[in-house]
Amino acid sequence: EVERLRGERNAVANKMKGKLEPSVRQALIEE
Repeated sequence: EVERLRGERNAVANKMKGKLEPSVRQALIEE
């Protein structure tokens, strides 16, 4: 379970490294 959550957070971090719309980035932060 911990590994799965860590993988999800890594995926979110990778997405945030890219150029996203501010609203999309905010939605990811709020998850």
